[in-house]
Amino acid sequence: MFQVGVVLLLLGTSLGGSQFEWNSAPIIVFFVLGGIILVISQDILLIIQICFVVVEFKVKEPVIEMRVFKIRNVWLADLLAGISYCRHY
Repeated sequence: MFQVGVVLLLLGTSLGGSQFEWNSAPIIVFFVLGGIILVISQDILLIIQICFVVVEFKVKEPVIEMRVFKIRNVWLADLLAGISYCRHY
């Protein structure tokens, strides 16, 4: 989804001013849809990360020992890394 959002924004910037007016409907749609798709794709990745941790707390044999996430510095670093990753993905 991220790539679709980027392509829509690039189409808006490359076609705006040359083949279409900047305030024409296609250019506005490219920018609006591209921005919405980028926001949604980042939110989905963050939700997946949160769901992973919640599910791992509930299963008998987790992939990652959940006692590690009870250490404040570890889960805070993981949360910040996940947010940073979502921003760049």
